[in-house]
Amino acid sequence: MLELVILLSLYQTLSGQAEAKGRSPYFGCLAPILWLTCEVLGAVAVTVALVLTGHGAENHLVIYGGGIAGGVVGGILAWIMVQRLPPAAVTCPSCDATIGGLLSGDGGASRCESCGADFETRGGEVSRRDGGA
Repeated sequence: MLELVILLSLYQTLSGQAEAKGRSPYFGCLAPILWLTCEVLGAVAVTVALVLTGHGAENHLVIYGGGIAGGVVGGILAWIMVQRLPPAAVTCPSCDATIGGLLSGDGGASRCESCGADFETRGGEVSRRDGGA
């Protein structure tokens, strides 16, 4: 039951972060998909390791622990993927025109086609290159 609460919370958090970047809230679906996939893979990997080392697959607590560890890794992977999403579009700091298309990410320099202002992106923030706001 606790796992479902954590998954729902992670889904809502990732959906909100993706929407804040102008992306689809369905990026939040990465959380349960990767969590459950990695949980199954973790349990299978631990089971195979137990059988190959001669301990047998009777140690269910260890297999359960491997599954939970795999699920946590999947949740962390989903969080990292959403954190690394670039914004879908940015707004020019000079004329408020929307500059569409995907940007190359942090550290990218661009020029607004509407007003000709130079700007750059750093840490998700957009600023004019000449130091203006």
